[in-house]
Amino acid sequence: MDANERNAELLSDFLADEGYDPVVVTDRDTAEDVVAEASRFAVATIDIDRFDDPVWPYCEQLAENDVPFIILSGFQNPTLRRESRDYGAHEFVDKPIPKQQFRDLIETALSG
Repeated sequence: MDANERNAELLSDFLADEGYDPVVVTDRDTAEDVVAEASRFAVATIDIDRFDDPVWPYCEQLAENDVPFIILSGFQNPTLRRESRDYGAHEFVDKPIPKQQFRDLIETALSG
């Protein structure tokens, strides 16, 4: 989930190259439909930087369906970090993140 379509495309390409079958969400309307079927996902990544409204309701749905998720943000903000944890995030990551580290976080979330 990333409101920046270009970043979402790059992330999707990276995940596909890693052998995953990513589902890309770039707007809230699509997010509602996709997250309604959250249980079909093994892991989720959410870049919270460009969404006008909080993404916490989607995070809650992921957590309720036992889907581990990683929050990405370019804002090094202790409040966002705490809120992410409160809403069930597996990890809060400051962007940019090296590909290997991101790959490792996904694998850890999947095995946890």
